[in-house]
Amino acid sequence: MISNKIDDLEILKTESGIVLIHKKFQITSIFLIGMIILFLFFLEDGLKMNSLFDTILSLTIFGILGFAIYTIFRHSFNSTKVKIDSEFVEILQSPFPTRPTFRIPKQTIAQVEIKTDYESESPAEFYSILLKLTDSKKVIVFEDLNSWEETQNLKNHIEETLRNIV
Repeated sequence: MISNKIDDLEILKTESGIVLIHKKFQITSIFLIGMIILFLFFLEDGLKMNSLFDTILSLTIFGILGFAIYTIFRHSFNSTKVKIDSEFVEILQSPFPTRPTFRIPKQTIAQVEIKTDYESESPAEFYSILLKLTDSKKVIVFEDLNSWEETQNLKNHIEETLRNIV
């Protein structure tokens, strides 16, 4: 197995094909999770469940904070693994899957595309790599890539791998 590392993308070559792993890690997320846990520690005394209103309020606050922690984990620590071999392309996410695992026959892939995503809160652009299938469906391979050059190189690498692995 040969390993190659490009920024947050790891390329592993095996006898049967290639494995592309895109890892997300943001150090600021650890700080945010720590702040939320600290907030819960200070909020503990104020959330006495003496009445129905207090119980509903407490559950709502815990639900919102739980969703915030889940979102931080999902956006900051998720990784996508793409296995390309002679017959199939398999796309899976871990440790917090946000979409199902796809196992796509290579013959059904028409082309590889790049889609630009715009965040409404920031001027930053994010890029996604999609597989367009012969039945006009699109499957997201990688999402939230920051660099246009990295996205273009990754797209070219996927196209080359799809052509060369028989």
